[in-house]
Amino acid sequence: VRLKMATTDAAVAVPPPAAEIPAGPAPPEAPAAEAPQPQQLTTWLPEMHTIYSTKDAIFAFCLKDSEAEIVPYTSQRNFSGPYPIRQYKGSDLYDFCKKKYGGMEGYIAKLSRQALRWRCPVINGPRFRYIVVRGARESLKTSVTSGIWAIQKKLHNRFMQCFQEGQVVCLLFSPVGTRTFTSYGYMLTPPGNDMGLGSDQKNWATMAVMSTFKVEWKPVALVRGDRLPRLYEDQDEALAEDGQEVPTDIGETIVDMLDEALDEEAGDRSPPRRRSRSPPRRRF
Repeated sequence: VRLKMATTDAAVAVPPPAAEIPAGPAPPEAPAAEAPQPQQLTTWLPEMHTIYSTKDAIFAFCLKDSEAEIVPYTSQRNFSGPYPIRQYKGSDLYDFCKKKYGGMEGYIAKLSRQALRWRCPVINGPRFRYIVVRGARESLKTSVTSGIWAIQKKLHNRFMQCFQEGQVVCLLFSPVGTRTFTSYGYMLTPPGNDMGLGSDQKNWATMAVMSTFKVEWKPVALVRGDRLPRLYEDQDEALAEDGQEVPTDIGETIVDMLDEALDEEAGDRSPPRRRSRSPPRRRF
C-alpha cells in the first residue's frame, strides 16, 4: 500500500517540449520525366532524289499499275524494244503518295505494314535475325548430314551483314514451290567460298551457289503458310523469296509454330509453351 501511494504521489516528470527545428531550404524538386522518344524507324524509305523505272517505282512506293499511269513521268527512247522507257522522279512519286495517304505520316504507316520494306534497326537491334531460305527437300537432308548450307553468290553480303550485326541468325527453311516451313536452323560461321565442302560437293557448289557456311538444323516439322497470322500485308511475298530477311515477329511466330508441331508429333498435349532458344556456339 505504501508503495502504491508513493507512486501515486510522486511527481511525474514531463519531458520539455521539443525545440522547433528551423525550416531549412526546400528539397529540390524531382526532374520532370522526359517525354518518350519515338522508336527508331525500321521501315525502308525510298530515295527522293533518284530516277526510277516503272517496275522499281511500283515496288519501292507500293503502287498499283493503274496508279503508275497517273504519276508524272518522262519518256526515254528504248533501243531494245518498241515501247519507250518511262522514268519517274522520286520527288514526284513522294508527292503522289503523300496525297494518297494524307501526308507523310500516313505514307510511313502504309510502308510499316509491308514486310519487304522492313529493315533491322542499326542501334539496339534484335538479338535474333531471321532469314528465309528456300531449296529442295533433298538439299535440306544433305545439309542436315553435312552441316553445310550453300547460298547464291549474290546473297553473300546479305548473310554476312546479318551474321556480323546479329547475335544469332536463324534460318527458316521453306521447300521450293510450297507455302510451308519444315525446319529452322542457326548459322555457326560466316559465309565463305567452298567452306567445308568435300571434293564430291565442290562441283555442285561452283555451279550456281558460291558461298557456304556451317549450320545446325532442328528436327523437321511442318507449318503451312496459310496458318500464319496476318502480321503484314505482303508477308506472302516476303516469305516466298530466298534470302529475304523478315521482321522479328514473323520469324518468332514461325519458330514457335514449328516447335509446337514437333511437340504434337511427339505426343505432348500440354499447352503450347515458349521454348528457351539456346543456339549452338558460333564459330568465327
